[in-house]
Amino acid sequence: MPRFKEASRIVDELIAALGVDPRNRAVYTGWDAVVGEPLCRSIPLVGIRGDTLLVAARTPAHHQHVTLHRREWLKRINAATPGRTFTDIRVVPPADLTKR
Repeated sequence: MPRFKEASRIVDELIAALGVDPRNRAVYTGWDAVVGEPLCRSIPLVGIRGDTLLVAARTPAHHQHVTLHRREWLKRINAATPGRTFTDIRVVPPADLTKR
């Protein structure tokens, strides 16, 4: 009879197989807590490039919100992800966020 694996273990194996830095998982899972509900749906973390977090903003008002809270969010995400230090948050053109 086959043995079942925990979902978190499968995710970790997939991340490793794709060559993604496993430390990034903590960043993605911590982003929602840093930004808070319901804002995390309108300003999702969409990527990491070096020491920069890439986010999408649903509206110009959300883009401004990123600008206003950038320093605070960087402090919080850096505190939540030991071993990683991010120095900037950049807003990138969003994919279609209306489906979320």
